[in-house]
Amino acid sequence: MKVAVIGASGLVGGRLYDRLKNMEGVSAKALVHSSGHVWNLARTLEPLTFVDLLDPDTLKQALDGCSHVVNCSRGNPQVMLEGLDNIIACSREAGIRRLIHLSSSTVYGRDHDVAELTEDAPARPAPGYGRLKWDQDEKVIEAGRKGMETIILCPPNITGHASKFMEEMWSALCTGQLGFVDGGRRPFSAVDVDNLCEAIVRSLQVKMVRRSRYFINDGVAPSWAELVNKLEHLSGRTFDTVPVDEEWLRLVTKKVQPRTSVFKSLKHMVSSDVREALRGDPLLARADKGVRGLVAKLPAGVENQLRRSIEGTIRVSKADLHPPVDIGLTSRQLVQFSYSIENARRDLGYEPVLNWAESAQSFMQWRQEYDERLAGYEDLFEDLAPGSAFA
Repeated sequence: MKVAVIGASGLVGGRLYDRLKNMEGVSAKALVHSSGHVWNLARTLEPLTFVDLLDPDTLKQALDGCSHVVNCSRGNPQVMLEGLDNIIACSREAGIRRLIHLSSSTVYGRDHDVAELTEDAPARPAPGYGRLKWDQDEKVIEAGRKGMETIILCPPNITGHASKFMEEMWSALCTGQLGFVDGGRRPFSAVDVDNLCEAIVRSLQVKMVRRSRYFINDGVAPSWAELVNKLEHLSGRTFDTVPVDEEWLRLVTKKVQPRTSVFKSLKHMVSSDVREALRGDPLLARADKGVRGLVAKLPAGVENQLRRSIEGTIRVSKADLHPPVDIGLTSRQLVQFSYSIENARRDLGYEPVLNWAESAQSFMQWRQEYDERLAGYEDLFEDLAPGSAFA
């Protein structure tokens, strides 16, 4: 079995590649987009193949000789959609036997009146990332209908060693910006990165594909409060959380799509901010000066009326009396159900190798080692990237 790992420079792809390259009877090939995030692979002198998912020729060459593909790639909407089209087409041309695609539990949305959700529930993707992942899933499912063996894995929050999600949570805890809905009693659905890699390996090895999509997680979900208590115990610290009203949270996370307006666009183009930027061009600066001279010759009342019609009345936002919280993290507590992994257990033989408490310990161990390596260089990182997580 020769497995091409697309997106091997990412958290999941890199961890998976490390595991596959040490498995007997398996040959792994690391496919990356750029050198920006490959330090973890490069430091071990691993052979890397650079591909552009929007360039079918380079992708076709990269997949030559491979038997399986695992798609861990991420990017902008064009890369995620058009790039996936190319992955499917090139995989078919290269004779790939099975495609494993990483999706997300976000394709199901957050509003289901059940205690435990199964893959047969209706999808309700929210605009943005959830919708993009759902559109990707549809492409993979269609490829399966046309004869390609495909498996879609849907993880929730990815935790454990070097988890970016856990880094965000750690930062919110340290700054007192983690909100608790319902006292933190909502389920914290997550999957350790090593558990997700275990599910991918099982998906590569299983003889028969029985369904298109599987939930993958740690099996038992703690509450958000239990996870915070565990992190406090592991770190020896005490964290303050912010009580958050659910109705308020739903209101601030509701996305309203603004209507397009030619008049608003014109107003924007002649607003003071845009004019200030355009004055950097000598020709446009002279034109702007001429217009301003003409306006200045108008009677004061007419000038003010014209200016208000273009730029609008200055509005002062009402003070937000709610304590500052990390909305992105806190809004995940609007999900009140957990995700069943019974189908993955039965069909793939998947079983988590770490429970949620062991996953938290894995993250904290990595966090401690990370801090030790950084010790003495904090000022340098702050100078390079003021306000960054390195400081």
